[in-house]
Amino acid sequence: MKTIVKSAASEALRLIAYWLAIFQLRALETNLAGMCDALPSISCVETRANTTQAIRRLSLEVVEVRNRARSLRHARRVQSWRAAA
Repeated sequence: MKTIVKSAASEALRLIAYWLAIFQLRALETNLAGMCDALPSISCVETRANTTQAIRRLSLEVVEVRNRARSLRHARRVQSWRAAA
C-alpha cells in the first residue's frame, strides 16, 4: 500500500511541476514577444543593443524551460503499425 501512495504522490508532484513549467514557459514567451514587438520603436542605440542582448538571453531561457517541460511530460506509448502483408 505504501508503494501505491508513494508512486501516486510522486506522479502528482511531477504533474504539478509540469504545469508550473508550462505556465513559466507561456509567461516567458509572452515577455519575449513583447520585447520583439517593442524593438523596432527603440531609437537609442545603446538601449537597442541592451534590448537585443536581453532578447537573446530570454530566448535561451525559453529553450531551457521548454526542455524542462518536455522532460516532465508523461511518456506516451508509441503507436506502431503492423506491416501490410
